Amino acid sequence: MMSICPKYSRARLLAFSIGLLPIAAAAQEEMVDSPRWGGTIDFGYLETSGNTDGSTLSFAFDFGRDGVAWRHALHLDAFNQYSDDQRKAEKYLGYWQSNLKINEIQSIFFRGQYDEDKFSSYSAQGIVTSGYGHRLFDNDKVVLDLEAGPGYRRSKLADSG
Repeated sequence: MMSICPKYSRARLLAFSIGLLPIAAAAQEEMVDSPRWGGTIDFGYLETSGNTDGSTLSFAFDFGRDGVAWRHALHLDAFNQYSDDQRKAEKYLGYWQSNLKINEIQSIFFRGQYDEDKFSSYSAQGIVTSGYGHRLFDNDKVVLDLEAGPGYRRSKLADSG
């Protein structure tokens, strides 16, 4: 079976995962002291065997700041999957968005995004967008923003074979 994480590097993968724990703890402490900053790191690995052997590796990173005049968000994620020695999925996505606050509920946003999907009709896409944002809800349990605006997308077609 061809694995995303070969057997000799599983120890490195475990060490890397354990190494992320202090970063998460420091981020949690900073959020308590300064609630305007926040972030999360998600990491997953799954290996299956039986009728079909496969492995899945996923990673996501979110970081943001909600300041007095600006709100910023960074998102990165990756997803890879193998099944029976063949790659079945390979996706990467990243975006940065900044909102300039007009007041507590209205903003103007700017967003840049890039994504690659090796198993899509487009192998890569870059998108830039700007527009108006309106915060519909903001309480302890729910934050909901409605945003709309024009954008520009540039796509690279996948090789057809």
